[in-house]
Amino acid sequence: MNFEPNYPEMNREPNESSKERQAHIAQMERRERRKKIRRRRRIQQSEDAVTFLLPYLAFLMLLVNILIAVWVVGELLHNIRMTETAVETESAECPTLPAEDAQPVLMIDDALVFSDGAVAEEYAYIPFPFSEDIPLSYEEQKSLYGACEEFSVDYPLMLALIERETHFKNEIGDGGRSYGYCQIQPRWWSKTAESIGVTDLMDPSGNFRTGCAVLTHLLGVYGCGNLTDALTAYNTGHGGASEYARDVLEKQGKWQGVLGYA
Repeated sequence: MNFEPNYPEMNREPNESSKERQAHIAQMERRERRKKIRRRRRIQQSEDAVTFLLPYLAFLMLLVNILIAVWVVGELLHNIRMTETAVETESAECPTLPAEDAQPVLMIDDALVFSDGAVAEEYAYIPFPFSEDIPLSYEEQKSLYGACEEFSVDYPLMLALIERETHFKNEIGDGGRSYGYCQIQPRWWSKTAESIGVTDLMDPSGNFRTGCAVLTHLLGVYGCGNLTDALTAYNTGHGGASEYARDVLEKQGKWQGVLGYA
């Protein structure tokens, strides 16, 4: 007969090991449950944040769409105005530079006369539109008006160009490259100035006449109905649409109103 002794110690070991495993498993399960709870909380918080921000995002998108629509409409209206301006001037006779031996036209006593004193009959009875709203002296306004008449350039247009270039200041700009009210650059336009007898680009009269002569030349290049290209070329040296041209044309409308032009 075989007798196997019953040792309590041997029976406890498996029971204790099983309990430890069960405790470990229960601990792992609790940890996993806590992880799932935290994940659900984070997901819920994200959903709550999206729900909270969604109306603001929708409003922001609506605002962006409105701004885009306003910009598009503004561009369309501006293009329509530019087209109308081109159509209005398309049929006009293109101005031309005077002959090299022509005498410059000046404004004296509210009438246009040549430098030798002869009255220009077609302008003799046109009143000089002096305005205190123009930040130029009386003599400077007369001189600019005379230059515009000499080169067949719109007077409000030249006022707009000068306002854009220098805000009616007779100064040297662009690091010493541009001169006077109209910011004439001698490296490009010295021959034009010489051809009309201008030797001092800081003299207002000479500067005005050169500016008008340059614009007349550019209108001849791009077409007298194409102010946009001519103005862009005046600023950059080549034609095309530009913010500069748009701004000058808008200012032209302002000065037409100031002077009572139709």
